[in-house]
Formats: sequence, C-alpha cells, structure tokens
Amino acid sequence: MNISVPNISFRGDVVYKDRYIPHKQDNTHDIVRAHFEDQLGPYFFYLEQLAKEREMFALSKYTLPVSTKPSESPMKQSTELKVDVPLLESLKIASFKERRKNELYSGRQLCCKPEELEALKKAGIKSIFGLVPYFEKDSVIESGIKYCDLFSLNNSRLCVFDVNGDMMKQLIKDPSSYTEDRPNSKISALKMFIKTMNGDNPDIPLPIYFGCHQGTDRTYMWYKLYNILKDEDMNKPLSSEKVQELAQFVHDADDYFRW
Repeated sequence: MNISVPNISFRGDVVYKDRYIPHKQDNTHDIVRAHFEDQLGPYFFYLEQLAKEREMFALSKYTLPVSTKPSESPMKQSTELKVDVPLLESLKIASFKERRKNELYSGRQLCCKPEELEALKKAGIKSIFGLVPYFEKDSVIESGIKYCDLFSLNNSRLCVFDVNGDMMKQLIKDPSSYTEDRPNSKISALKMFIKTMNGDNPDIPLPIYFGCHQGTDRTYMWYKLYNILKDEDMNKPLSSEKVQELAQFVHDADDYFRW
C-alpha cells in the first residue's frame, strides 16, 4: 500500500482535518498519525488499543481512588429523567456504555442518520456532546436534540488530544490556574465540560450522549478526567491530592497513547 505523507510546514500550529495540533518539537508524529488515520481509517490504530482498554478496566492502577468526603457536586438523580436503555442497546452502538444511570451515556460518534437520532430522542436523550466535532451537527440540531462539542466550548479550540497535552501540564505545574475564567481559555472550557457532564449547563441538558470517533480511548480518558475533577471547587486552586491524581493520570495517558 503506497501512502504519501502530506507536505506540511511544521513551524507553527497545525489544524489537520478535525484536530488541532499545537506547535511543539514532536508535532511531526501527530501529523503523520493524523494523515495515516485519514488514509487507513482510525480503526487501523484502534485494534491494539481496544484490547488495551479492556485491560485498563481490570488493572488496579487505573482504578480511581474512592473519595471519603461528601460529594460537592450539585447533580442529583432526577425522577423526571428516564432513559430507555434497551432501546439504545437495540441500536447496536459500538462501545455503548451507561456511565451514570438516566444521565450520561457514551459510545462512538453517531452517523446522524434520521432514524438513529429519532431513536435517541425516543429513548430520552436530550443532548449530544462531541469530544470531536460532528460534521453533521445541523442534523442533530434539526432533530430537536441539543448539541455541543469540546472544540466550540468558550471558543477555546479545546481538543480531544488536550487530555494529556499542555493544558494538563499547566494544571499540574500551577494548581491555581484552575481558578481562571478567561474567554477562549482551555482551562475555562475544561471547567465548562465538567459543568456540562454534571448537568449544570442549561444549554446542554441531561441525559447526554457523548463520545469520540470510536467511543473508546479518548472517551474513556475524558470520562476519567471528569471523575477526577467533578467535585472540585472551581473557584479554588486544585488540592495537592488532585494534583497528584492528575500527574498519575497524565503519566498513564502518555504511556497508553504511545505508539
């Protein structure tokens, strides 16, 4: 199979297809991977990682620590929310998982077929949140389902790959940066993501269906990051305990996505 690598300058930030690759010394790696995924399809790279994900759930080092403090999250199970899980399961959505009963569900990025969206609505899903942009988001909106994605949160260009990028390193190096609330800030967008998953974003009501292209690796990592930060006070610096959790999280993510 002959595959050509695109002639792209690596001197500045790069936007390749639907992903934003920040300027850094090793960005050639990211661009080449993006190009190969485009040529071969992302499933080419996910064969090994799908097996890794199953292994990750079984390994204790990937188990989130159990918090002993009362939950500070305002989210509550609502008796008004009821999702028809059997109907969702009948759609045979790849990597489908119930993350929080009647509130959060994840899986692969949907194809936005009218019948698929209608089934989601009938099952009780109110919003779709894309960890990668949906190119057919207008179809989602026209169906009556609310839509949002990481990239458009706060106009920050927050990217699915930021889960182990410079944003995370900044939070670990400077825990007080978690208090920032600047327009176009990736950290501000991260906090809005946490609020959205908590059910505190009135524009994106629960129940929410979310995911990346395949609903596997990045979906798992973003959900794990959400669980680390979901109860944190966004007006205070991160505690030393959370900084340690994030440092281990980034270490695991760097190791997991190395190829």
